[in-house]
Amino acid sequence: MLTERISGCDAVLHMVGICYGEEAADQATNEPRLSYTQMEYQIARALRKPTFVFLFREDFGYDPQPPENEGERALQAAHRESIQRSSALYTLITTHEELRLRVREMEVKPRPAESAGSRAGPGLGTIIATLGFVVVAGLVGYELNRRSAVTTQVVPVEEKRPVAPDTKQDAMEAELQRMKRVAEETAKRAEEVQKQNEANAQRIRELEKAHAATPTPYIPPVVYAPPPTPAYVAPAPVPAPLPRLPNGFEDFITGFWNHHASNNAWDWANDFSEQTDYEYAKGGASRSFIANDWQKLINRYPTRNYSNLSLSNIQVESDSSVQLNMSFNYRFSGAKNASGSTTTHLTCKRVGGSWKITKFRETINR
Repeated sequence: MLTERISGCDAVLHMVGICYGEEAADQATNEPRLSYTQMEYQIARALRKPTFVFLFREDFGYDPQPPENEGERALQAAHRESIQRSSALYTLITTHEELRLRVREMEVKPRPAESAGSRAGPGLGTIIATLGFVVVAGLVGYELNRRSAVTTQVVPVEEKRPVAPDTKQDAMEAELQRMKRVAEETAKRAEEVQKQNEANAQRIRELEKAHAATPTPYIPPVVYAPPPTPAYVAPAPVPAPLPRLPNGFEDFITGFWNHHASNNAWDWANDFSEQTDYEYAKGGASRSFIANDWQKLINRYPTRNYSNLSLSNIQVESDSSVQLNMSFNYRFSGAKNASGSTTTHLTCKRVGGSWKITKFRETINR
């Protein structure tokens, strides 16, 4: 039925949020899982319909949605990633007003009349009504909730290209096979991401447990006795003992250092609190803003090397608050190359049982 409905459309508007949504109850167990909205998108591509893809930011302002399980969230995240990594263009939507503006800007060529007795091609109202079927399916049925931090301009993903009658069936079969392969790869990638996240979480728990069980050695102060001399010589000052780091903090800083080289912006951004006093945002920045800012660096320099890490000025204010400086060298490569050194000042606090960065300042020497 979806294929029949979409065949009668002049174009398809695919709206991608953060929720997986509903899926067909009679879906074959040996086929990759697809929500109704994902199926509509794949069918539109198989039918070579002009397709507009709107990718909604995580802070778009969604209506409340029922919670979804981890498997459904992983499937939807993999679908969003496949759209961003494909060669097809998409539009990043931030607000409701922008959504209305982008819909008005869409240009759709109506199908030609089937016969001389047919009515003239549809006007703007008919085009919007034709698009309305897929838009309603996306809004009411299943998804208007997705995450992203990549911007682009609005253009059709595919233009309608005529296919000869004797090759149309072959072309559709080939596209359906390609669609299945993409869906299988997406499901496999979602499963791999889920397994990796579980392994990382288990490793963190093991490290924290081992760190808590290891007693911190006591470093006794060194007392210097004055040398024998007729004149009085004051003893040398006793050096201050090294600060004792709170539980879990050393592992947190190690993870944050390793996340610098990751090409997943959220690996780095998740080490920050929900609101951070951030070097590159006046008045504070959300975690989404920080992820978007780091994604720009990844896009510009996909290959990044960091070395010679040095920690200094460590101030343990309490078991839940630490300040320190991180100094290191960097070497980036991409469309252009860059190298230099950076000193970063961090304020870290324990939030809900986990360490997070609440203040971030850095000085770059190129």
